[in-house]
Amino acid sequence: MYEIRPVKVTVRGREYTRDVVGHPGSVCVLALTPEDRVVFVRQYRCGIGRSSLELPGGRLRPGEAPEDAAHREMEAETGLKPRDLRLVGTFCPAPGYSAEEVHCFVSERLEPGQMHFDQSEDLQVVFMPFAEAMDGVRRGEISDARSIVALLRWGDETYGGIGPLR
Repeated sequence: MYEIRPVKVTVRGREYTRDVVGHPGSVCVLALTPEDRVVFVRQYRCGIGRSSLELPGGRLRPGEAPEDAAHREMEAETGLKPRDLRLVGTFCPAPGYSAEEVHCFVSERLEPGQMHFDQSEDLQVVFMPFAEAMDGVRRGEISDARSIVALLRWGDETYGGIGPLR
């Protein structure tokens, strides 16, 4: 699924080898309903051994533009299609060992679509008031980095507050 490749680096004149996880990049979508509810998905994550509440998202396909991936992942995981997407930020979740860049988008206009997630996924769509989602970040109940970055970049003035502050 991912390629781990050795990379040579020079530090203070000495050469070292580091392992880097190749990653095509990923996206997440902060989708807001007219009632100011955030669309989440709950799914089991084997890396942490439990379910995680996250914004919809996933990996980029080879050659795929981040905005196209955001449209695809949002509809596949939730059955909702974003009618507009705006980039709220791009970040590197683990630059010490991974080449992944995450592109976080927001959409405030949704329309019905067709849910069609992978056979290996078991997703539950959850709608949560924006203020409750922010409280979930503060309490550590939302621990997914993509979700935290998107929520904070969009709605917390301490971290940019790009969107309308509630």
